[in-house]
Amino acid sequence: MSTALIKLDNQTIRQSILQQKLQIFEVKQFTELENHYKAKCRRAIAEYKSWKCVHAQETDVIQMMYGQLEGIVLRHQAQHAVQAYWIMRQDAKEVLKGYLATLPTYIK
Repeated sequence: MSTALIKLDNQTIRQSILQQKLQIFEVKQFTELENHYKAKCRRAIAEYKSWKCVHAQETDVIQMMYGQLEGIVLRHQAQHAVQAYWIMRQDAKEVLKGYLATLPTYIK
């Protein structure tokens, strides 16, 4: 299955979930997932920063060369973690906004 097809399928599923009338427990699940992705994002960034500090002090040529490879992997992991968190954050905000709009007591 191609990446474009998977991306399109995920986008379709995501839009169908966001357009549903969700209940409070589902909204709570979104906020818990947002917190999970935020923590995962922070860990990935901290791991990359830690590697960067250690790698900057490296003097061995072999360690420097293969250490850079590890840094590339860690940087990509941090970038993907940030992207996932950002998407989850936007969706959680949209779900909360939609839920609050359905409440009769909510004043805009």
